[in-house]
Amino acid sequence: MSMNAPSRAFEDRHILTVALRLPSFEEALARLLYVVEHRRPCGLVLGLAGTGKTVLLEALFRELSDAPSSRASCRPLRVDLSTAGGSGLVWALADEMGLSPRTNAHDEALWRSIEDRFQGASLSGQSIVPVIDHLEQADKDAVAGLGRCCHLAARFGSTVVVSVRPPLGSALAAVAGPLCDLRIELPSWTSSETSTFVALVLEGARPPRLHEDAVAAIHACSGGRMRDTVHVLRLTVFAARAQGLDMIDADFVQTVAGEIWRPSTRLPANLSRLPAASVGG
Repeated sequence: MSMNAPSRAFEDRHILTVALRLPSFEEALARLLYVVEHRRPCGLVLGLAGTGKTVLLEALFRELSDAPSSRASCRPLRVDLSTAGGSGLVWALADEMGLSPRTNAHDEALWRSIEDRFQGASLSGQSIVPVIDHLEQADKDAVAGLGRCCHLAARFGSTVVVSVRPPLGSALAAVAGPLCDLRIELPSWTSSETSTFVALVLEGARPPRLHEDAVAAIHACSGGRMRDTVHVLRLTVFAARAQGLDMIDADFVQTVAGEIWRPSTRLPANLSRLPAASVGG
């Protein structure tokens, strides 16, 4: 892949494509597609902040939106509760369904309209698939709302896919547990997975190149979290290009990360002694 612009390697679509070349993400997406295609009520994705839950759900949404005939009867709804504000799950669902809810609309009236949409889709041979991200940022009624949404999915042959940070609270477990046919946990990456990801992101890119110890440093700084790996890698590469460097080493990664990393993060003091991670490709 030719990199004419410095930022192209870090465009969201490229990052998404690279992530799906990792066996762990490819398998997770396949499992989510299975529950959707078989119209199981609920699929749950768990993971700490930055481990790739949003990327995985975005991949699912795009796959369902661009689906061939085998999934053409599926209508995915993107519901991001981190941007829903105080409106909550029911309002966000209604809005994505095109119901144009008013801010003063009563929840029960919205749920009746949502149920009508589920039923109408079912009668026409379609399934509505809410893809709900950042459940942990929703309001206090979201858990009960999720349970109601899952029951509608079970009743009308649809699927709800939801992501949330652990721990899985007792209330959520009680609501989603009986209807949840799939539970995926996204852990932080190993050093080998970070190395593979970095190599794929920069595949075909113009210099600078990364020394093996630089990849180990990126893994140490990011803690194996996908979002932080992309953040450190992007800023390190941009800084190196600005200085005209052809090779990035661990010391340079540590310097850049120390300048831009959030204050709550402590960088390892012994990055230079970390075991080298091989950059494939």
